[in-house]
Amino acid sequence: METVILFLPGELLNFVDCLKPEINKQNRIIIIDEVGRLELYNKGWSDSVAELLKASCNYLIMAVRIDNVQAVIERWQLDQAIIMNISNTTISSAITLIADKINMK
Repeated sequence: METVILFLPGELLNFVDCLKPEINKQNRIIIIDEVGRLELYNKGWSDSVAELLKASCNYLIMAVRIDNVQAVIERWQLDQAIIMNISNTTISSAITLIADKINMK
């Protein structure tokens, strides 16, 4: 069974504020679940994603549906993105890949 979380407009603003680069200077990794249609239409986390990428002081892990991957790459010019299809990846290999890329061994 899926869990559905409803974000009301005021609540979404609070989550968006949590993604501001100035709030995340101490955080090495930021995970956004999920970047999708809202962001592709300049809503949701769109501005926060752009700000985090511009600040480039964090590793950004984004969950993106397969059908949106190419659009997300193009939208934020993520030419060096590492794409991991989590459906075909074990948890252990995902952790190893992430740790290797950010030198956390």
